[in-house]
Amino acid sequence: MTGRRIVLTDLLPPPLEGAVCARWTVDVWTSDVPEMRAEGVQVCRTCPALAACREWVLSIPRTERVGVIAGTDWSPKAGRPVKAAK
Repeated sequence: MTGRRIVLTDLLPPPLEGAVCARWTVDVWTSDVPEMRAEGVQVCRTCPALAACREWVLSIPRTERVGVIAGTDWSPKAGRPVKAAK
């Protein structure tokens, strides 16, 4: 096996001060329903931790990014990632 070995702690987000997602149901981040994930994308737009979250998610392998994280829908069912409107 070559390359960097991924361990679970590499995939966990760091503590994100004021993260809005901590107060929402997990369904908007991981639902099979695209409209629910779209709600999660919109919630991310208002989050004071968005920049730190985006920095973290971009540091993990793309194949490990699942659901809505940092204003982007990384779900395989979403086709291409859907970024939050600016």
